[in-house]
Amino acid sequence: MKSIEAIYLKERHIQKAGDRYFSYGECTYYALPFSIMPTEGEHDYRLCDSCQETRKEIIRQLKKRVQIFPNCCEAHKRLLSLKEFNRSDFREAAEQCADKVLFTYQHIINRQSSAVWKVELSQYIDKAIESFGCFPDGFGEPFLLGSYVSFVRQLVNNNSSIRQEVREFVNGIFDKLYIEKEKVDPIATLCKIYDDWLNLIPFDLPFLKDVRDDFRNRSPLMVYDKHDPNGNVCHYLFSNKQLLDYLKDLTASLLIKVGENITKLGTPELTEYYYEYVRQQFLFNNRLLVEQYESYPFVEVIKRWMDNQVSFFNDLNKLNEINGYRGEDAYPNDSYMESLKRIDDFKRYIEYNDVGILINSKCKEQCLQKLFKMIWRTTSFDFNAEVNNGRGPVDFTASKGSKDKTIIEFKLASNSKLRQNLQNQVEIYKQSNNTTKTIVVLSYFNENEKGRLYRILDDLQLSNLENVIVIDCCRHKVSASNVTSIKGNYRENS
Repeated sequence: MKSIEAIYLKERHIQKAGDRYFSYGECTYYALPFSIMPTEGEHDYRLCDSCQETRKEIIRQLKKRVQIFPNCCEAHKRLLSLKEFNRSDFREAAEQCADKVLFTYQHIINRQSSAVWKVELSQYIDKAIESFGCFPDGFGEPFLLGSYVSFVRQLVNNNSSIRQEVREFVNGIFDKLYIEKEKVDPIATLCKIYDDWLNLIPFDLPFLKDVRDDFRNRSPLMVYDKHDPNGNVCHYLFSNKQLLDYLKDLTASLLIKVGENITKLGTPELTEYYYEYVRQQFLFNNRLLVEQYESYPFVEVIKRWMDNQVSFFNDLNKLNEINGYRGEDAYPNDSYMESLKRIDDFKRYIEYNDVGILINSKCKEQCLQKLFKMIWRTTSFDFNAEVNNGRGPVDFTASKGSKDKTIIEFKLASNSKLRQNLQNQVEIYKQSNNTTKTIVVLSYFNENEKGRLYRILDDLQLSNLENVIVIDCCRHKVSASNVTSIKGNYRENS
């Protein structure tokens, strides 16, 4: 591995990421060259006469350069001003360079048929390049690195037994060495990516507030370990792609958490704050995503989630319509007629505004009843849920005094005892509550349930009764252009 003899501070930076500030220096360093080991394979340079002759020729050509180094060029001459520089450290540079050329050439020949030849070649060549050491900026390239590249290119390109795609791959690695790279501060770039991510994740939502401070105080300057071909462990700063991939996975897990918490909360209890935040802030951010952050992989996750949120809050608008229902009593002296009227309003919301998709599949009946209670928020009737008068609870009663009471019972078409309940249960409720006014609301959520429900209603001769009301809760939308009229299930006021 590199033996770093001296580090020189070029520039100091202060960078902000989230709520943290980082102070770091941009450095350049002086590192001595080091030896590498050859890898084993069918081709062995030690037993190859051609390789041995090539080694001698490389040494012969480089000896003169070693003798005049560092006076070979103006940049290398500046090394004489460094107290760490010792010319004797480069006394064997010609032999070392020749060995590295042959080791690399041998590695390419022996690994070109490997299933992972690109990885094996690039890792070994990268280590060979690193082994030439490093000079501070302005002091020239590592000594004899250019010669190493030139000799390896020549050997590879002149060997027809090396596949063309391998030759092109090796040349591509060397070409990148001499492409002038744009000066980029990798830490500043990582911090910007992290800040962009922080600004796009909805940490102000109640479901993520508990982790907001943690992420705003985390360091995005992640470091990972990597083993080189010689078994050495090197430490590397995350690349932009690695951080982006990490944030993509983290984004997905956080948004799953939001979804789980929304489900636990239950739709009717969603706060007005949450609705307004998503409606305004997320839709605004969705435009920013397209305009500014299209290349970030975590953006695709956020965009998909936002699309779902837009759909969800369009649905929530439907709920808001129910929540904001302010209908006055149409039949203030008749609980039965008023119940029919409000159930018809409820049926219309569910079926024609597709509010049915807001109903949690794991607690359908409870969700329906919660939504239904909103329809009765403004009424002069005494509206109660789960009233138990001795023979079991009924879902709802609407009453005005002891002589005007209506029972409202909700049943799911999927209920295995639906037929029995329709035959017996409602009659029991009538008797125990001293009323003959009853309404049964039946709901189905798929075509199979629908078929079963209507078969039972036909068998019991209940299909055409005004107080037996069926609501379609299937998850589908009815286009407004296809809806010509909405037929009520209550009698018009005469």
